[in-house]
Order: sequence, then C-alpha cells, then structure tokens
Amino acid sequence: MKVEISIGNRQVAFLIAFVGVLVALGMAGAYDNPPLGGNPALMGHSSDEIMVNIPGSGQMSLQQAFDSLKNAKIYDSGWFYASTVAPSTGLYTKEHGLGAVPDMVQAWYSNTADGSGDVVSLGGSPYAGDNGATIIDVDQYAVSIMGTNMLADYSDKAGVRNNPTTGYLKIIAIKF
Repeated sequence: MKVEISIGNRQVAFLIAFVGVLVALGMAGAYDNPPLGGNPALMGHSSDEIMVNIPGSGQMSLQQAFDSLKNAKIYDSGWFYASTVAPSTGLYTKEHGLGAVPDMVQAWYSNTADGSGDVVSLGGSPYAGDNGATIIDVDQYAVSIMGTNMLADYSDKAGVRNNPTTGYLKIIAIKF
C-alpha cells in the first residue's frame, strides 16, 4: 500500500506499507506526541503536524495513525505444515477471528517449523511463469492461501534457487 507523508502542503515522503511508515520514522512504541528522528524533512515537527494519507483510511495525523495501531487486531496463524504434493490440494484456509475483512494480509514461507531457517514473503516470484503459494481469498472470517506447483520460489543467501513443494506457511492479518 502506498502511503504519503506530508507537512502542511509539502509532501516529504512516500512509503510502502503502513507498518513501514512507523518503523522508518523510528517511532515504534512512542505514542504520546513523540519527537521525530531519522528523516531530516520531519525533524522539528510533532506527530500531530505530520499528516499520513493511507488509501482506504484517508488522511490522518501521524499521532492518529499510531493510535489506530494501538487498537489494531492482529491474527498470526503461527507456522503450519503445508504441501503441494498429492493427495494435498495445496489449499489452506485459516479463520482469523478479526470480525471483519482485514486491512492488511501477509503470507510467509519457511523451510523450518519454527521459522529459524529460510523465511520469505509470498505473493510474487522473480521468475516469469512460476507460481508459489499466494493469498487467493480474504473475507470477514478467513484467509485462504494456495500453492499449486510449489509453495515458494526464491534464492537463498548462497544464491541457490529453491522451489519447495513442502514446508511451513504463516499468515498475518491486521484490522486497523
């Protein structure tokens, strides 16, 4: 999601993903009109002066954005075993219990049950024609993810291409 940050009429930054805004500004955990650091264009301005334009939520002050995060409902499926090898269909549905359609959903793959090995974000492959697991449905009750030929397609730290058919998936869903 594209997020625009501005002070008055002056646009000072574009960031991708709402949580990334908070991390990039170095303000996580500081909710009461925190001082800003890191981005020189934002220094000297309070979180009430800085406006954040979030698609679907509209424009709000950075302080309001922090407040909405404090009240966010978060679903974490934990790591669960998945496979695209028959007889599995590669389809997995997890009930999130958020009571509404989530505002943000992310899916992750790991080759270890606890996420201590390779961990990669799902939903896009750098290789044309390949299809790792992707989120195929999101509603007020559940998130569905499916891998048809493989669960992921990625290069590890050593540069070795991997396209596993078994492993572990995790789904994170957030309702602001």
